[in-house]
Amino acid sequence: MRLQARGSAPADWWIRQVVKRAAKSVGLEPLRMGELRHSFVTWAAECGTEVRPVDGGVPLTRIAATIGHQSAVTTKKFYEGVKVPPMIQLPIRLEHPEDPISLLERHLRDGSG
Repeated sequence: MRLQARGSAPADWWIRQVVKRAAKSVGLEPLRMGELRHSFVTWAAECGTEVRPVDGGVPLTRIAATIGHQSAVTTKKFYEGVKVPPMIQLPIRLEHPEDPISLLERHLRDGSG
């Protein structure tokens, strides 16, 4: 949700800088991206679930509106016929106190909304 609000994913070099800074702030060695990849593979092998796209999907007009295209023509040009491979779902929950949903929940919980 934070990436959607930002409008794009951060660059690889920026992710490495953030991980390095975070590790330094808590007195640990920074994680290497290969270690994160290894963790994903381990979790996926031990407790992951394969998720496959359903036939039919969402209409291109709705997708176009969601991603900000003025018409489905642009969306169709770049994405029609692209097949989504099966994905792996891990039973972990990643949360951050600045996630928009967390801010909303906190706002409602604190009674200020």
